[in-house]
Amino acid sequence: MISAIILPDSWYEEASIFIAGLNSLRPRYFLITFPESPDFKSKSYLSSVGKLMASNQAFSAMHVVPKCFASGDKIDLWPSLIQSHSDMTWVSSLFFADSWEEVATALGDFSEEEENPDDFATHLTCQYQPSYTDILSQWANEGRNTYHPGDFFKEDILSAISQMRGNWLYWGHGEGDKLRGYSHLHTVDLLAHKCSTQLNSTLWFTCCTLDRNYPENIALAWYLSGATKCIFASPEKVDTESNKLLSEVWLEIAKNDNDKTVSSVILDVLRKNPEVFEKILNQYFLLGIPWVKGNL
Repeated sequence: MISAIILPDSWYEEASIFIAGLNSLRPRYFLITFPESPDFKSKSYLSSVGKLMASNQAFSAMHVVPKCFASGDKIDLWPSLIQSHSDMTWVSSLFFADSWEEVATALGDFSEEEENPDDFATHLTCQYQPSYTDILSQWANEGRNTYHPGDFFKEDILSAISQMRGNWLYWGHGEGDKLRGYSHLHTVDLLAHKCSTQLNSTLWFTCCTLDRNYPENIALAWYLSGATKCIFASPEKVDTESNKLLSEVWLEIAKNDNDKTVSSVILDVLRKNPEVFEKILNQYFLLGIPWVKGNL
C-alpha cells in the first residue's frame, strides 16, 4: 500500500531523489507539496489533496511541517488526525522538521529497521482506577507486560519505562505536564528516565497531554526528545467512556494482525463505526512516523 509524504515546495527536488531510492524495491511513498509562506495555515489546503490521495489509493499521510509548529499554542493549526473528504478518508500524522535531511534520516532508519526487525514487547500502564486496571487485568491474561499501579511505586515505574522496548500504552488522567498515575509522572521525570532504545510507539489514551496552554507539553516533550518514533496523544478532556471504547476496539484490532501499522489500526478503528469513532479519534493527534508496527 502506498502512502503520502506532504512537504514544503522547496524540498521537492532532493526529496524526490531520496524517495525514488526507497521506492526502488517496492513502491511505498509519493510526494505532495504545499506552498511556503509566513502566514501559511497547515489545515487550509488539505481539502485540495483529496484527489491525489484517492488516485493513489493512499490511506495515510505524514505531514512534514516546520519545528515552530511543535508547540501547544500552534495545535489549532495542525491538520486533524482523520481527514474525511468527498474523494477519500485518510489518517494524517505530523512530523516536525526544518530540513529534508531530518526527514530522510528518520525514514532511512525506519526502512533499515523494517528490513531487520527487532523483537519487542507491549507495555501497559495505567492510573489506579477500576476502569483502567480492568484493561490491564484483561491484557495480563494475553501475555503482555502489565504494570499494575498497586504493584509499582513511582520510582519502580520510572525504572521500568527506562528499560522498555517496543510499545508503551497508558490509560488514566493526564495534564499538560504530567501523567497522573503512579503518584504523578511529570515531564522532567520521564525525560530523566527516557528509554535507552527508541520506542516503536507511545499510545496515551488519556486527556490533555498535548495541552494547548503548555508550549512544550508532556507529549511534545516526550516525542521531541527522541524517545519514541510516534506518539498518539490528545489536547482535549476526552471522556473516560469514550477512551475506554476506543482502547478496547484498538487493542482487539492490534492484537490480531502482525501486518498492521499504527495508521492502519486507526483506520480500522474508524471503520468499525465512522460516526462514533471519527469524533473520538479527532480529539487526538499522531506525531511522528505513522507506518511503524501497529500490532501489540
